[in-house]
Amino acid sequence: MGRSLKFISQAEELAGIQKLIYNFNRFYPDFVDERTLMLMVSPDFSGIVTTIMSQGISKPEHDLIYVDCIHVPDPDEEPKLFVERFKSDWKNIQRGFETKPYNKFILVEAGVISGRNYSWLSEIMVEQMSVVPENILTVALYESIKSEFKCDLVSNYYNHKKEDLCFWWEVPNPAFGDYSEEMSNQ
Repeated sequence: MGRSLKFISQAEELAGIQKLIYNFNRFYPDFVDERTLMLMVSPDFSGIVTTIMSQGISKPEHDLIYVDCIHVPDPDEEPKLFVERFKSDWKNIQRGFETKPYNKFILVEAGVISGRNYSWLSEIMVEQMSVVPENILTVALYESIKSEFKCDLVSNYYNHKKEDLCFWWEVPNPAFGDYSEEMSNQ
């Protein structure tokens, strides 16, 4: 038997994002400053959570937190090309459009399944890009309890071995092991 469907409605997604904003402001009130950049990890899945969260945690005394994006592989894709792209893009990502380069980063992803993307991103940022580990904050709207990487801030947990995470706006994707249309209608 396959995994059960963990369907995330629009209301659940928005409530989860509000929970992230609330807990960010509660537990990390001093993290955001004029040199903080939010990184949308996997923009095709994380655009909604990143956009709303950047608005919700921006400080009135600073401009809106700027958001940049990082493309990461699907579970069935080899990460090598994505790692190389990230390394080549890093100089422009860190420099941004401000007078001073960014030195604090908030990585946001809608669904952390295995955790391998956050693992290699964090490792490269610290070991090769000289980012201080305390200046990286990782966020997940949903994180699998089986993930090898544990985020700093998580709205909800699920088990990707037993549940197929599916957002209300999502088209089934075989790369994620999503159900076929026929199976979903059963």
